[in-house]
Amino acid sequence: MNSRLVDMRQQLRDTWAHVLVVLVLAIIFAIALWSGYALGTGTFASPGTGLWPVLASSAGVVLSLLVLIHHTLSGKEKVIPSNELFSDVSWRKVLVFSASVTAFLILYSLIGFLLSATLLIFVLLKYAFEARWALSIIMSIVAPLLLYVIFTELLSVRL
Repeated sequence: MNSRLVDMRQQLRDTWAHVLVVLVLAIIFAIALWSGYALGTGTFASPGTGLWPVLASSAGVVLSLLVLIHHTLSGKEKVIPSNELFSDVSWRKVLVFSASVTAFLILYSLIGFLLSATLLIFVLLKYAFEARWALSIIMSIVAPLLLYVIFTELLSVRL
């Protein structure tokens, strides 16, 4: 891994921005936890719709709180100049990722899982991760089909 990237990660780990990100994640996990309970958890023998979201978001809340506690007890606080914090960010990739996920969410209800997931994976691989055409086409067809079979046939989940 690039040594400059490792240095930036270490610096970010010791800043207020890290605390803010972890706080936002803790809030998102707490909302997901509440939503999972609203779906109904059932039991392990007869799981309800919300059981796995509750378990996953509970782990997220606990881990977020542990990171906050660790940061608070370590007492480290550094300030990174704002011009260095996002200097290596490819805003084109951020825009492509955000737009494609938004399009997926809109298209999912209109054209279904298979087509919307195929488009999402293709756009992400080709334009956000700059993969070769062949890999982008193959993966954008195979991955949604594989996920569809796993969820509909093996797990009996309606997509």
